[in-house]
Amino acid sequence: MDMLDMSYGTADPTGCCVWLGAFLFIEMFAREFSDIDQNEMQNLKVIRDALFPPNCELIELGSGTGMSSLSLMSMATRSNEEDTDESNAANIYKGPSLLVQTDNNDDALELCRINRDANRDKINRNCDVHVEKLEWGKDTTTMLDRASLPTTYHTVLATDVLYDLSSLVPLLTSAFELLREDGYFILSHVPRAYIDEDENDSETTLETIIIKEAFKVGLDLAAYPCEGKDIGIEIIQSINEQNNTMILRPSLLPHIFGDNTVSISEKHSWKRMIDAGTAVFVFQKKRSS
Repeated sequence: MDMLDMSYGTADPTGCCVWLGAFLFIEMFAREFSDIDQNEMQNLKVIRDALFPPNCELIELGSGTGMSSLSLMSMATRSNEEDTDESNAANIYKGPSLLVQTDNNDDALELCRINRDANRDKINRNCDVHVEKLEWGKDTTTMLDRASLPTTYHTVLATDVLYDLSSLVPLLTSAFELLREDGYFILSHVPRAYIDEDENDSETTLETIIIKEAFKVGLDLAAYPCEGKDIGIEIIQSINEQNNTMILRPSLLPHIFGDNTVSISEKHSWKRMIDAGTAVFVFQKKRSS
């Protein structure tokens, strides 16, 4: 329904609110762990550490409100406070050293700045947060050079940004160009884009299109980074869908955080995420031959 509302101009198409895919991203990568030592929880921690290692540089595409990437800053700051005493905290900060939030809509960029400034107390002083205008498929190097920012990053992320299939290739192309070799592209996705196919399962069809187009530009689904470890059965079931590559689905959340845990969003329950086909794709830039 929100696709129809946007096409008729009755809803904001710029993403100036926190959408379902963004909440799944926050649940997967920024939600606090409990004291329960579950295998699934430990494996998710390994994934987080691989995608967001200490002092990494991140860039977000189609930031909208910017809350997805800001949630990572909050998570890193909490982790730092828990693991260190106050006197040493500044010296062993574990989070990203740079976050660049980008969008092509001026209203969204202003909202990013407002939210960044409003959350200053949750962002570690060792991390710089920049807000810049960037259009997918254009010359990203020139745009970022102009802002005196790096032109490649360890991790590129985008949450709930695909409403039109025509934007898929520009999105993937920009993600590839912005990544360092072996860098990760995280796409937290809700299958909203319309497919003109006589298929019963449009969700699976759209996922197949995304994976194929990503491969064409040089992005493979990333391998699960817990090789040789005791991997929980529910994660095994998820990753076996794509030959042990990372597609993380909301059905994992009860196994990670516990059956009695509820979503951090009152509006977007885990069941709603599951019913909507929400998923997190993790791609990795291919090594140059």
